Amino acid sequence: MKTYETMCDLLLNAVEDAGLSIASVEHYIETITLDKEFIFVCVPEGEEDSPKVRAEISFVWDSTLTAASVYGQGRSPHGAGSDLELDTPPLNLDMLPIGGSPVVELYIKYQFEVPSAERVPELADRLRSILRGVIGHENFPEVRFEVSVLPDGKVVVDDAFAFYWWQVDLGRDVEGEFDEIMGEVHHVLSALMTSDLGG
Repeated sequence: MKTYETMCDLLLNAVEDAGLSIASVEHYIETITLDKEFIFVCVPEGEEDSPKVRAEISFVWDSTLTAASVYGQGRSPHGAGSDLELDTPPLNLDMLPIGGSPVVELYIKYQFEVPSAERVPELADRLRSILRGVIGHENFPEVRFEVSVLPDGKVVVDDAFAFYWWQVDLGRDVEGEFDEIMGEVHHVLSALMTSDLGG
């Protein structure tokens, strides 16, 4: 089974192979559960300084996946000869999702700028049209606009994005799957760059 570090490397390689630039990379670890989270932002090549559109991609790697990737199936995490071995059941990958096949959810968030709140309905329709022209599967992104009302009554858009998840089966060829997903990310960002949302 692949490790967290291998998954990160495969994702970043797929991004570069797709012709995108990596703008930022972050790793987080939850100190109580030891769950890890990998987050990075990619942009179209040549747009690194002030990207109008970008994709934030992330996944959470829980401590069960870490244990399974380090110790394997059916082995004690304490090793042979450990005093704790008899008291600790062996790792059981059957406890992982999808009948024992480990999975991670790859979260993809396309972010873009909205010049004014008045344009939200128009841009929402335009975005859905762009996505339909690029995405040929049923895992269609949800579009979301987050707005605030200022003390003077003016409505402003704080954030605008489209997002979806991909369930990645770690028992399969994740490298090929990442190549396909990042290829789609590249097509979506390119389409957004040449639209009202990128200019």
